[in-house]
Amino acid sequence: MKSKTVTRRGRPKMDVKERRQKIIESARAVFLEKGPLNTRVEDIVAKGHMSKAVFYEFFSGKEELFACIVSEFFQRLKDSFNYFTEDTVGPETDLFEFFHGRATLLSEQLVEDRESALLILQSGYSMAPHIQEEVEGYFRDLRFLMEKLLNKAINFNLLMPLNTHLASYCILGSIERVYLGFLKGEIQDPPDKIVSDVVALYFPFALTAG
Repeated sequence: MKSKTVTRRGRPKMDVKERRQKIIESARAVFLEKGPLNTRVEDIVAKGHMSKAVFYEFFSGKEELFACIVSEFFQRLKDSFNYFTEDTVGPETDLFEFFHGRATLLSEQLVEDRESALLILQSGYSMAPHIQEEVEGYFRDLRFLMEKLLNKAINFNLLMPLNTHLASYCILGSIERVYLGFLKGEIQDPPDKIVSDVVALYFPFALTAG
């Protein structure tokens, strides 16, 4: 196996992909510590023990880097939900198991991507308008999907009638706050218990309709 070349200080020399990932990891840590608005490029390169020249090989500034972290996080989230459509609910669907399964998938993704999720949920996305638009667009699409699923479930007599528009806002907004509390360590329950409790809290009517 071909060994990696080393730097003058004896450390293995990173390839292009590794250098870019090192910048992203360093930036996430500094963004979480200082907040995106208070972070400087100097803080990021100091954290990653790199030069500004290396930073600017990949990013024009901290705004582009923050936008990259946001975009890549939501793309991974979308990829994990790529089969989650309104057509996945049918007349025989067990809604409790259905939403429990989707909530479990979301929980696993957030735990795996903990730092990015915490950064976005905790710091917000006010650094630049286009970042805010992207994040809001993702949550808007997710809320529309939730509303369609609830309407379809009512049509199949799986749910008792309710205001699905309002319900979609309440459910997703509350879930966002619950997971922020979990990621910040304010909620100590293990992820699987959080999933079960959240689904049981919001979908008890799914067990009684019919």
